[in-house]
Amino acid sequence: MIPPASFFLGSNVVKMRFVQFIYLSKNYTMKFFPLLTLAVLSVTGASATIAFPAPSTTRNNYDTTLINLKLCKKWRLIELNGQAIADMAERPAKIPYIQLDAKRRASGNSSCNQFFGTYELNPNDRITFSPMGMTRMACLNDTNIEADFMQVLSSADSYVLRNDTLVLNRARMAPLARFVKVKSMPMKKKKK
Repeated sequence: MIPPASFFLGSNVVKMRFVQFIYLSKNYTMKFFPLLTLAVLSVTGASATIAFPAPSTTRNNYDTTLINLKLCKKWRLIELNGQAIADMAERPAKIPYIQLDAKRRASGNSSCNQFFGTYELNPNDRITFSPMGMTRMACLNDTNIEADFMQVLSSADSYVLRNDTLVLNRARMAPLARFVKVKSMPMKKKKK
C-alpha cells in the first residue's frame, strides 16, 4: 500500500525540502517557481503569511515619488539675479550650468569651479539644495558670478518649469536664476 501524500509532506521541514527539490530541478525554471510553490503549499494545506514592512518614516534617497523627471536634465544659466549672463560686463570663463538627476544629485560648473551636492523636492514645486561641495581652482577671471550662483542655490526654495526653461525663486518672488535646457548633440557618424 502507498502511504498518502500527507504522510510524506507532514512536517514543515519536509514541505520546504520538497519545494527546494522542485526549485533545484532542471525541469523547471525560475519563472515557474512562485506558481509551483503556491500549488505545493495549497495541496499540502500549509498556510503562509506575507509580512510587508511598515512604511518608513525616513526619507529614501531613491524614492522617485516626488521626482519631476522633466527637471532631470542639464540646465545652462542665462540669467542671474535679474541680469542676463550675456549682458554682464565681466563675462565668465565658462557658462555656468547645473545638472539634476533622478537620484537627487545636483552637479555643475559655477563659471570656474565644479560643484556637487543634492537637492530635495517637496510638494507645490518647492526645492531645496544641500550645501554644495566645490573644487577650488584659482580662477584668473575671478568674477562674482560664482559666489552669486552658489548663493542662489543655497537660498532658492521654489522652482517654475515651463517648456525648456527652469526658474529658481525665493519665496515665489522675483527670479533668482533662469536656466535653459541644454540640447544634447547628436553623435556624428565617422566618415569611411
